[in-house]
Amino acid sequence: MYKYYLLLRGRSIGTQPDGAVGWTDYTARKFVSEIGREAWGELYYNRKLTEHEVRSYDLYEVGEVSYIEYMDYYKSDGIEMHGVHGMMIHGSGNMMINNPKGGNLRINF
Repeated sequence: MYKYYLLLRGRSIGTQPDGAVGWTDYTARKFVSEIGREAWGELYYNRKLTEHEVRSYDLYEVGEVSYIEYMDYYKSDGIEMHGVHGMMIHGSGNMMINNPKGGNLRINF
């Protein structure tokens, strides 16, 4: 999974490339120590965006990630989740999600 930050505006219709499988929206622009600058939120894709997409939508590319601490929304292969915590991605075929109410969920993709 690939992670990007929204630098100039929040997530809305037409402000990011189609196909995001997950995101976290910030309530306001905030400083993100991971990138050393302010951002409006995070986007997650199952593919690496093109350089043109990153530039055109004013995104900051973090790159491929294997662990996501928190995500507001995630959807893939008909599975839709809100408020996802502790998502561990194993290789390219499955991930384990820690449910804050107890238990784990494994998703294969």
